[in-house]
Amino acid sequence: MPGMFIFRRRLMQEMLDDLTFLPSVDRQKLADRLNKRHKDRMAAMWELVFLWGLSRVGRVDHEAELDNSRRPDLRYELDDLGFIADVTALSDSGLEDQAGVEQFWSDILRIGHKYGLRGNGLSLEVESTRVGAYGDTVVAVHLPKPKDRARVIKTHVEPFLRAHRETQEVVSLVVDEPEVQFTLSYNPGQQYATQIHTAYTVPDSLKNNPLAKRIKVKAGQLRGAPADLPRGLIICDAGSDLMRHKNNLNSRDYSRRDIALAALEATTAIDFVLMVSVVAEQKMLRGSSTFHWHIDFVGSKRAIREGRLADGIAVRIEGVFREMFKRLPPLVNDAMNVAHRVLEAEGPNMIGGYQWEGDMFEISSRAVMDLLAGTLSQNDFQAAYGWHPDAPRGARNPFAMAKSRGQLIKSIEIKASQDSDDDWLVVHFGRPDPAVAPFTGTNTEATPDGPTKSASQVD
Repeated sequence: MPGMFIFRRRLMQEMLDDLTFLPSVDRQKLADRLNKRHKDRMAAMWELVFLWGLSRVGRVDHEAELDNSRRPDLRYELDDLGFIADVTALSDSGLEDQAGVEQFWSDILRIGHKYGLRGNGLSLEVESTRVGAYGDTVVAVHLPKPKDRARVIKTHVEPFLRAHRETQEVVSLVVDEPEVQFTLSYNPGQQYATQIHTAYTVPDSLKNNPLAKRIKVKAGQLRGAPADLPRGLIICDAGSDLMRHKNNLNSRDYSRRDIALAALEATTAIDFVLMVSVVAEQKMLRGSSTFHWHIDFVGSKRAIREGRLADGIAVRIEGVFREMFKRLPPLVNDAMNVAHRVLEAEGPNMIGGYQWEGDMFEISSRAVMDLLAGTLSQNDFQAAYGWHPDAPRGARNPFAMAKSRGQLIKSIEIKASQDSDDDWLVVHFGRPDPAVAPFTGTNTEATPDGPTKSASQVD
């Protein structure tokens, strides 16, 4: 199962420990931001990535004060090369708040569940228009504004879902009001829920989009840097469609590189932009994913002309980042999934997976800890492993099977996992123990009648 960050939590703690160039109070502030279940959590994660990563390939100062009293996140130096940079995280939350699609859809699912309707049977199709001149447009989604959403739900959506809570036919609701146009359908036999609307997170404008606006806002953070020192902005994916796509999706759209080039020409405060995401690649045959860095380095043509990026300096700075990425820990998740899980308290464990061979059984250490701590019920624990009376023999509870043969636990050890924030609890069962087993006149070793290889695999 993918982690809650792009790296394993245990490795992130080691990275924090390595930031010895930060005062302990600053390290604790960064740790506090990583611990807090808030949207700033991803920004803290990305700050840790670059503070640690760049410190592997040079010297890093954190939040060094500029002449204008601003404190960009880092200053980097290696021999005769140096630059100042600020790290920021970009998401689609502002666009989503404006469009309101996900909140409206959440309300529909909630009310559908209230009346016993299958969530997968629901479909929402939303009308929209493009506002502005060609090449500089934004998508206006025709859903109610936040202040009007409750009225539309109460007047149209809830009566429709309540009236058709027992229907076996395909039914639809068409709402056509000024600035509110959508069709809500319910099909009891539909396999998957659907949403249909124009993409509002992919920009049709070089200026009117989150990336261009972020570059413009962050320019103020870098004014006041030494005149001869390159100034950069590191923009990281915190749940942004634009950040995940390096190239244009169609002829109307602008890529993140197009937008960055245009924004750099409009400011004298930023000389380069590094755009970073982590994307997943699905392995069709194995059913698992691998994760890859998506990186774009864009230098300002103006900065090259004026000298701060002249004489190959831009190429050297990009090379520093390329070398940094080579030294980072293995990726365990993509940026979009992390954005969805940012409010979770703990990283995932290996509950549900186990290894069973002879008298040896391996199980998630954290799952057992949660069970004994009372934070995981016995029913949920057994359900995760499929251990119930009607389960096939291969999924039977090995502890119950050993107990039925009079075998007790002989020893327990911990086997560290190399790719998870969990460990294996390795349990060895002994021969039948007269403490619980019938007396016998033979001296025969016995083992549980279990499989000889993995009974289940962890994703």
